[in-house]
Amino acid sequence: MRELWDVLGNGLLGILGLIPLGGVKVLVVIWFAFLVSLGFLLPKSYIFQGTPDQHWWRDVRYWALIVIALEMIPYLYF
Repeated sequence: MRELWDVLGNGLLGILGLIPLGGVKVLVVIWFAFLVSLGFLLPKSYIFQGTPDQHWWRDVRYWALIVIALEMIPYLYF
């Protein structure tokens, strides 16, 4: 069984090793953008469920956008 995982792991590393560093950065940024877009697909009624008011700062989607934007900075810079 270990041999199977070694073969699969080495094959995957070989394929991923062919992607240049700039391509990996682009893939990571696209992944983060995809995650943010999924958050904005949630309806407002679900986001504000159980809150006494609907101020913008209670909207979790905006907080997720800020956090993911901060996570993207190292990928874009380094």
